[in-house]
Amino acid sequence: MQRNYPGRMKTPRTGAAGLSQFAGTFVPGFLWDPLKDVFGTTVTYTPGRGQGTPVTLTGIWKEGAEAETVSPGRYSTFDVQDSDVPGGPAGKDLVYEPSRGSFIVDRVAALAVGYSHLTLKEVN
Repeated sequence: MQRNYPGRMKTPRTGAAGLSQFAGTFVPGFLWDPLKDVFGTTVTYTPGRGQGTPVTLTGIWKEGAEAETVSPGRYSTFDVQDSDVPGGPAGKDLVYEPSRGSFIVDRVAALAVGYSHLTLKEVN
């Protein structure tokens, strides 16, 4: 018996109507290594609000942030695999990349299960 729910289609869509639970959970892991191979940037990441032991890790760097009108500006974004950061990424952690300088983690947002999208603010 097919039920009719207000606001829903009577017949479910087929095809790519959105990410399946499988795609949302596992696909980022399948794509992560190829993405790092092509677009990866290696940084020194200091967790614990800049007081922890620095680690070297590779993630995906993008100049500028959504709210900036000029790029490169004061902000950048950096996508990381959470397991690469001891204790996971958090606000106020420090990120250093030799050609770009030092940045502080301003915001952390979930990118996918086990991956985070960091907004970095340049340190003066």
